[in-house]
Amino acid sequence: MKKILSIVATSLFATSAFGAASLAATAPASMAPKNTVVKTSPQKTVMSDVKDTDESGYLSVNAGMFDVDQNDNGSSMLGLEYRFGQLAQKPFGYGLRPVVGAFINSDKGRYAYGGIQWEFDILPHQLYIIPSTAVGAYAAGDDSKKLGGTVEFRSGVEVAYQLECGHRIGLAFDHISNAGIYNDNPGTETLTLSYSIPVN
Repeated sequence: MKKILSIVATSLFATSAFGAASLAATAPASMAPKNTVVKTSPQKTVMSDVKDTDESGYLSVNAGMFDVDQNDNGSSMLGLEYRFGQLAQKPFGYGLRPVVGAFINSDKGRYAYGGIQWEFDILPHQLYIIPSTAVGAYAAGDDSKKLGGTVEFRSGVEVAYQLECGHRIGLAFDHISNAGIYNDNPGTETLTLSYSIPVN
């Protein structure tokens, strides 16, 4: 009888040991002791250095070509423009700026004007589409293209990129004509590159 009990006890002990070993081998990794400490660093928020210049005026210098689609009357031109601060902050998604300016071309043609611009920011404080309209007085001089009369209207569009310092580089295409208020209305186009500096 004692011999039988000894054999049973030995068998139970072996079975228990085998079961414990199997359980340890198949236990999920999540039950294993966690000895690894993961360190996390706090997130850093990077603030943009791009300046908000909606309320600033701009002094703009531009240069380019006058009468770009005509080889016989085409000439170079140089202009200066002041763009006032926005009248209202982005009504309906865009900003309005009054503008005044003037240019002279290499054939002694001169044009002074006043008007308004609309600013659409494609990328906030970086990339702008700027349509504009203006009316002014034009003098052809002796060599520049005749536009039919003194009063001339200008309409156009500019694509401008704003640097982090607030300065802007723009490319503008404009049409100038008298809108038919004179008998002769040949019209002309200009293509200019501008550099604009904010003025508070």
